[in-house]
Amino acid sequence: MPPEWRQAYTPPVHKHTLGPKIGLWGDSHTASGTFADSLLEALRLPHAQTHPSFIAPTFGLKGIRHPLRRACLSDDWHLSMAYRTPTEGPQAYAKSLAHLGTEDAGAFMWLDFRYPDAQTRVKWADIHFAKDKAERSLVLGITVDDGAEAIVNLGPSSSQRLRVQAEQAFATLRLRVIAGQIRIDGIAPVYEGKTQAILDVFSIPGATAKGWRVADSGHLRREDPLNAGYDVVILQSGTNESLDPDFKVGLYEAQLNASITRLKNAYPQARCILIGP
Repeated sequence: MPPEWRQAYTPPVHKHTLGPKIGLWGDSHTASGTFADSLLEALRLPHAQTHPSFIAPTFGLKGIRHPLRRACLSDDWHLSMAYRTPTEGPQAYAKSLAHLGTEDAGAFMWLDFRYPDAQTRVKWADIHFAKDKAERSLVLGITVDDGAEAIVNLGPSSSQRLRVQAEQAFATLRLRVIAGQIRIDGIAPVYEGKTQAILDVFSIPGATAKGWRVADSGHLRREDPLNAGYDVVILQSGTNESLDPDFKVGLYEAQLNASITRLKNAYPQARCILIGP
């Protein structure tokens, strides 16, 4: 049978997560997974029961370990990242600080959630998306595992959440663009079984703290599937800023403070940790 989908969005419930909820933003030093593994070991958190609340759509970028067994996408997608934005004004990025867009019919994305082990399954997955022109219709084909494809018509009044759920927990999800334009901000899976801790890693090789400087904190919080936010937020930065031939200490301090302020505004209850080079 084809998967079910719904637009009447209700947030995932993460309040019963026993351990900490941690968000991490940084560059290549924290994107590869080594830092995350060491963090879980230091906190004595079980790897198999630590899951993401939101998966960044940075699929295909080298140097990033996503919490997935595998991710495949066609060449029709364009990745935008907040830290590369030429302007300084606030922009509507989700907490991934990146989005993946296309308007090419036939573009597809395939995700395998069987990570960190082959038994991992998700009860449902929320696709966080937007359309540059809200009045345009969007038609998608959604498939879970090896089931039949469901055709989803998203008209002008559609919300920016698409929940994909099957009769039983599933391992893979395939999205196909049939018509229209879509921008994907991230995927929010809810896993079968116990979640001991939440760890979201949004680090991107080459990134700077500018991504937070251009993020609209209010929009970001509204888009966050974690209603209560994180317990701990970590910003790892400074390596790529120091490579700028016009690097100025005073300007760097001011810009870093602005980025940290946006991060704190987004998650005012969280303990904030800054990691420098």
